[in-house]
Amino acid sequence: MHPHRKLAWLWNYSKNELQTTYLNQKYIFMTSTYQMTVLLEYNNRDSLSLDELGTAINVGRDVLTQVLQPLVRSGILISDGPTSTISISSKKIRVNLNQPTKAEVKAESSDVLKTVDEDRKYIILATIVRIMKARKTMENELLIQEVISELSKRFTPDVPAIKKAIEMLLEQEYIKLVDDTQDTFAYVA
Repeated sequence: MHPHRKLAWLWNYSKNELQTTYLNQKYIFMTSTYQMTVLLEYNNRDSLSLDELGTAINVGRDVLTQVLQPLVRSGILISDGPTSTISISSKKIRVNLNQPTKAEVKAESSDVLKTVDEDRKYIILATIVRIMKARKTMENELLIQEVISELSKRFTPDVPAIKKAIEMLLEQEYIKLVDDTQDTFAYVA
């Protein structure tokens, strides 16, 4: 149907439900794909070392420790030094283990912040142009106050970002300084 499109599987965003009957008790684990593969390795053996788990599921040691932390913290896996064994001691029947790793959270939040800052920069630019188009001439402080009051409904813009946007519009010649003043801008049609 679409020959030039490529499907990429994002394993770190997947969620799985594992049902188990361990010690005559039914448990439902909400896990990530990596956590599911770790737990499925315990179907064959009762005790595994970190190296054995790493080679079995084909991930590095640092990723493996991040995957194992929620399992150990919740009491599903018991770490006995170099090896870990499975032992479920949870009182809950439904256990949510699908917690995002710290690296994923940091990367995701920094990407989101960059995108939000970029979008806000364009919103500030458009607001300044709209105000200047309506008013034709305006002083610097009044322009900054007007931009803040107009954008306060959406977000709180910081003054340095507004000043930077004014400088960009001056460079692009959307606005210009009035000849005999230092802080009055005029809209260039």
